[in-house]
Formats: sequence, C-alpha cells, structure tokens
Amino acid sequence: MEPKDYYYKNFRNDFAEFMAKSKMTYQHPGEGVYIPIQDLNENTMSHVKTDPWHNMRFLYCLAFTVLIDQVMYTYFKSEYKNFQSITLYPKIEYGITNINARPWDIAQRAGGLTTFEKFSEFFAQDFKEFFEKQNFFGANWMKVKETMLNDKDICEGSFGKIFCDKLSKLPIEFPKMMNVKTWAENITKDVYSEYKNKYSFWRHGIKVFYSPVVVDPPLMIISYQPGGTEEDFAQENRAAFEESNFQLPNSNEYLLGVYPMARRVRSFFDFDGGLDLLKSSVVFPLIFFRAPTISIWRQNIPQQTRIKMEEFSFSKVKEMIETLRPQRILVLGIETYDRLKDIFGSVQNEAVLYTRKSNGGRMAVRAEFGKYKLFAVIHPSGARVNRIDWDLIRKLFEKEIRTMDSQS
Repeated sequence: MEPKDYYYKNFRNDFAEFMAKSKMTYQHPGEGVYIPIQDLNENTMSHVKTDPWHNMRFLYCLAFTVLIDQVMYTYFKSEYKNFQSITLYPKIEYGITNINARPWDIAQRAGGLTTFEKFSEFFAQDFKEFFEKQNFFGANWMKVKETMLNDKDICEGSFGKIFCDKLSKLPIEFPKMMNVKTWAENITKDVYSEYKNKYSFWRHGIKVFYSPVVVDPPLMIISYQPGGTEEDFAQENRAAFEESNFQLPNSNEYLLGVYPMARRVRSFFDFDGGLDLLKSSVVFPLIFFRAPTISIWRQNIPQQTRIKMEEFSFSKVKEMIETLRPQRILVLGIETYDRLKDIFGSVQNEAVLYTRKSNGGRMAVRAEFGKYKLFAVIHPSGARVNRIDWDLIRKLFEKEIRTMDSQS
C-alpha cells in the first residue's frame, strides 16, 4: 500500500482505535489532544502490531502529523487555532510534562529508512498541497517550507536529513493571489521587520533589491553587502519602510547608478548585448544589513549577533534563488561565492578560470549549484584589481555567456 493510500484511507481509523485504547491521553484547552510517548505500546497499538508494515506506516504517519502540528504551534501561532480545527492532529509528549516529543523519536520506533524515505516524499508533497490550498494569511507554503528547513531539530539525524532533502527539492510556487512583485515586496517587509524588531541598534539600516524582480531572469547578480551609512538609509528607504511602503526599484541600479560600484559593474557588461543582459538581471546582496565597510561590520557588532543577522539573510537568499530560478548567476566577490557554497552545501564542476599572478588568489570561478550555473568574480570594488585583469575576466564572463546561450 502506498503512503498516500494508507494515510487517507486507513490512518485516521487506526489512530481512532489507538485513542480508544489509550488510558493516558488528555485534552488541553485550545491545543487539542496530548499523548505521552510511553502510550505508544503493545496494548494501544495491538491492532497495527499484527503486521510489521502496518505498524511502520502508522508510526510514520503519526510522526509527520505531529511534526507539522509542532511547526504550526511553534512558528505560526496566530494561524494555529484555524489549522488545528482543520487537522485535529495530536501532540506527543515525554511523559505528562508538556515537553513535545521529537517526531523522529516516534519514527525511530518503526525503523526502516527506505520506507521512511517514501513517506517523506509523500508528506513533503502533501504539506505543500495542503498549505497552497488553505492559503493561510500568515503561513503560506514558502514560509512553512523555509521554517522547516531552517529548524535544526527537524533536519538533524538520519530521519531528519532524509525528510529535509525531499523537502528542499520541492519547487516553490507563489501562493494564490500573489504575483512575483507582491512576493518580493513581502521579502523586503520581512527583512525590515526582522531589522526593526531585533537589530535597530544598527543604524546603517538594510537594503534588499537593487532592481525590479522577475521569475526566470536571464541573470541574477549577488553582491556581498550593501554599502552606505545611516544617512544613505535615511535618504533611500527608511521613511518608506516606516510607512510600510516596500515598493521595488523601478530600474536596475547597476545600469543607471553613478556611484563607483555601479560604474564598475556596468563596465563588466561592455560587450555586445551586455547592457541588455544587465538591464534584465535581478540584483540583491548576500547580507541585507548595510555597512560602510566590511571591517566596520565585523568589528562593531558582537560576533554571535552578527552571525544571527547573517544567517537570517542567508535563509532569505536561498528562498530568493529557489523561487526566482535564474538561468545563470553572477557572484560579485570570491568571499560571496564561498559563503554561497556554505548555504547550498556543495558545488559541482567547479573550475578556477583566472588567478592573481602575485599570489595565486582566485579571481574568476565557474561552478554549478545543482541546476544553477554560476560565474564568480573578484569583487569589483577591490582596489587591487587592475584594468588588465578586469578586462580579461570580463572576456571570460562574456565567453561563458555565449557558451550558455549556444547550449540553450
């Protein structure tokens, strides 16, 4: 029997019979049924213990229903009452302690990682379809998926790694009634909310998108971190953000900007069709919190706080890449590239195309992150990038573009 068939045809009846046999379940007002994990025993599960496969299916389905209930209760409390009224999922706790049991502690009672993999694939897809159908205001599928992937307790261990691998491979689609512009404005809103609620001591502010946003752009450009000071933040975005105006830029800053970084990036597209490619690109930084210099960023914030700010940015960047699905990515800065490798876990077909003659340092790298083709270049603002090196790297980039175009 396939996971879908068992879950929709048998699981509810098996669970009801389990509940009827249980002597330790109790109702918690507004939160539903609580069951001590010790109650998953020979007596209460006798109706599924007759068949090892039946027992395995029951425990896996129970583990996943407990999982999504915990996610909603922990991270989306404003939507939980509505969610709980629809699903009526239970909570499993350690003893009568109000301490929720880890879903994988339930799954481990069944064993069988091969079968678990099939259930993981089914439940990842089922969760996706459920949240897209229900269209909760504060818990759309993009947010729920991101939340689960960023929860270390969910993704740790043999069972967690299997589930999160299946989950990460599901494409993100826009919730009903939401277009890409609304999605992107909501990203900026989320970043500003995180900044305002937790990190407003950092007076230099934030910056997210440098360009309009489209799905499947021919090019995505990822820089390291926005420059600028508190005055720049006040001049560009702060007043609008305070009034909940998260409108995207009307044009690409790198195409029209007159500041040094924009001019330098623009020079990188000095080839036939280059400026059209730049115009159609989607641009954003790896770290959304502005800083006059990287040294000021690293020296003026406690390390643990800075790491949390960066990790928040990285989780959004991963969502942005997976949602927009660029045809290719230009990474500005070798450190930016190395941090992206940490976010995605690994790269394939990596090739160093150009090195610094004085010390062998990487200046241009080609690689792939799964389906994403990538070209990383030494940061354009680097003072020690001479004109000859920059022009040779630009020609390598143009060659990569031509090659990819010919293969598409």
